[in-house]
Amino acid sequence: GEHLPWLMADIVGVRNEKAIYQLTVSWLHLYFFILIADDLIDRRLPPYNGTELISSYLLLERGITKILNTQSIDSSIGRNIDEAFITTATAAIAEIIQHRNKITKYTSRDIDRLADKLGFLKICLTLVTQIMGDKLKNRKKYEDGFNRLAHGIQLLDDLTDLEEDLKA
Repeated sequence: GEHLPWLMADIVGVRNEKAIYQLTVSWLHLYFFILIADDLIDRRLPPYNGTELISSYLLLERGITKILNTQSIDSSIGRNIDEAFITTATAAIAEIIQHRNKITKYTSRDIDRLADKLGFLKICLTLVTQIMGDKLKNRKKYEDGFNRLAHGIQLLDDLTDLEEDLKA
């Protein structure tokens, strides 16, 4: 997770280490937000007192601010961030409902919806590919491959959560 910008930069051929470093700092804020939010949803953290939620949103705000102030990033990234909020929130609500209702049977549609929790990971790919600008060939191929990888990661996480729920 924390190495994702560097991994993506290697895959798509970004050689501008200074730009990737700037993105990595921004990405770490978003990534830590994602980890805390997922643990809150999965109830892996100690009894909730609000501190975790506030901390996670401060990390999110800081990460987005840093992204928007990165010079090598196109201003259209705001649209990607808005989309990530909507898809991630919708998926998180669906997962909370599944936990509450102790749903243990997942349809392929459920899995796809839960994979949308990775909406913020798509921002990382967008940021890295924007550094390449028009030089990146086959952008769609990279995005499709990344989406398949993200769905696999999310499926593995959800199967682990389901196993933990069944043990509880």
